[in-house]
Order: sequence, then C-alpha cells, then structure tokens
Amino acid sequence: MKKLKRGISLLLVIYLIFFQGLNLIWAQTEEKQEPIRNMAQDYYLVPGTNNQLLIKVNVWGEVLKPGIVEVPDNTDLLTLISMAGGPTENARLNKVKIVRNFSQNKTIKINLKDYVQNGKTSELPAVKPGDTVIIPRNSFHSVSKYITFLYNLAVIASVVKIFTD
Repeated sequence: MKKLKRGISLLLVIYLIFFQGLNLIWAQTEEKQEPIRNMAQDYYLVPGTNNQLLIKVNVWGEVLKPGIVEVPDNTDLLTLISMAGGPTENARLNKVKIVRNFSQNKTIKINLKDYVQNGKTSELPAVKPGDTVIIPRNSFHSVSKYITFLYNLAVIASVVKIFTD
C-alpha cells in the first residue's frame, strides 16, 4: 500500500513538473512574439462628415475626460488635449509624454507649457493612431494630499485627547 501511495505521489509530481513546466514555457514564448498590427484598421472614415479620416488615441492622466479619444488624422497635441476636456488644475504641462508604439516604440517628451507660452503651437507634434498621451500630475498635488492627511490626523488626535482627559 505504501508503494502504491509513493508511486501515485511520484506520478503526480512528475505530472506537475512536466506539464506545468511546459505550460510556463509556452506562455513565455507566446509573450515574446510581437503582435502584428494591421495599419489599415487604425484609420477609418466617418460617414456624414465629408469622409473625414479619424484615428483613436489614448489620453491618460490629468485631463477632464481621460480615455480613448477619436480625432481627425494629423491632429496636434494641443487639440487632442482640448478634445479630452482640457488639462486639470493639477496637470504638469511641462512633462507631457507621447508613447508611440505602433512602429517605433519610442517616447516623445514635450514641454507643452513652453509651446503655449511662446505661441509656437505650429511646432507641436501630430498624434498618430495608437499613441498614448500621458499628462502627469504636478508635485503640489501630492504635497497638498500629504498636508491634508496630517491635518486630519491632528484633528483625530485632538478629539481623542479631549475625550481621554
């Protein structure tokens, strides 16, 4: 009986090592393969708008309406942010990034505040299909949250002190 239990245990261990190991190897090889993008699907025509060519761009961070935004082809960064509702009061406009990953896998860093202040909006880059635009939060927002937390902690400590005396 002990030999049977050992044999079953050994088979179970071999099964787990062999088949689960194969699953892990297959999963790793599948992750390494680059997805094939059909560039024709990144552009589409909108009926009723004189066949305007639209693209989808991701907008993350400090805008009023983050998410996927459909914009006309060759839209500049400032227009895209405006179509996403504009920047919030916590937006750090001097550190905006465009992550372009459809063919080049590169990140473009832009000082949007400088472009707007100097009136050189014609030099702004155009967004491409599948771009992700990231508008980070300024550091003041983090500091103000920390100060608010400390203030609330002090209020709680004061209330506890009043009731324990």
